[in-house]
Amino acid sequence: MKGKIFSKQEATNMLPLVRRIVTDAKACTTLIARHERDVTAARKGLDSNIQDLSKGESDAVLAEIAEHESKLATLEEKRETCSQELEDLGVFLADAESGVVRFYGEMASRIVYYVWQLGEPEVAFWHEIRGSFEDRKAIDGDEIMAQSAEC
Repeated sequence: MKGKIFSKQEATNMLPLVRRIVTDAKACTTLIARHERDVTAARKGLDSNIQDLSKGESDAVLAEIAEHESKLATLEEKRETCSQELEDLGVFLADAESGVVRFYGEMASRIVYYVWQLGEPEVAFWHEIRGSFEDRKAIDGDEIMAQSAEC
């Protein structure tokens, strides 16, 4: 296990910075998908029309593909930088497309993930380490009080 164990409040307090980084990662992911679709369409068009295209036209399509691939590389690098920035904070990017991050937390004397998704006002959910976003449960007051009562 690598990372800090956060309280719910500590994780919530980090959200202004985390939100900015996750927003960038999500934007990169959206643009990556768009460029991947454009590359696929351009290659499909090139393959199906190769006999009908002049050398200049096929070169233009190849240049378009190369431009998209260059943008893809830049966006993938930026998304990886975002992920690394989060890890440096002790936060893990679980799903860049939907803007989900995980923080290590503690529930009933065991390590869990606190889970936050872009758009949520605070860290209010958790799931087991081997769980997934779909398994998340609300962090309710009784669990928080039980945590603070443990010494």
